[in-house]
Amino acid sequence: MRKIIVILTFISFFTFFSCEKYEYNFREIEKSIPYPVISNFDVHHYQDYQIYYSCEINNNVESEDPYTLIWDFGDSNTSTNKNGYHSYSSYGDYTVTLTVTNKMGDVVNTQNVSVYKTY
Repeated sequence: MRKIIVILTFISFFTFFSCEKYEYNFREIEKSIPYPVISNFDVHHYQDYQIYYSCEINNNVESEDPYTLIWDFGDSNTSTNKNGYHSYSSYGDYTVTLTVTNKMGDVVNTQNVSVYKTY
């Protein structure tokens, strides 16, 4: 009987300290993982060959944590500005892609836009 009590005490002791250790490590890991970049963007026809583009970036980590962004307008032109205007050389349908990158990786958003003559 004494052996059973010693064994159960040992198991209880080991389980208690093991769980506490893993819980602590999990909390430390959770604190060190930054949230990914979230980018919401708007692209719409502005006038004739032009579109207007804009985005909001929520980096969700320390404000000093850098991120980069690049717009691909689907006509071999790019921009690193958060918002602005882009002029196309011809009318048509284009796929505009915004890629935002931080230390966690890339977030990519796409949107189709029609460029047409304004009357």
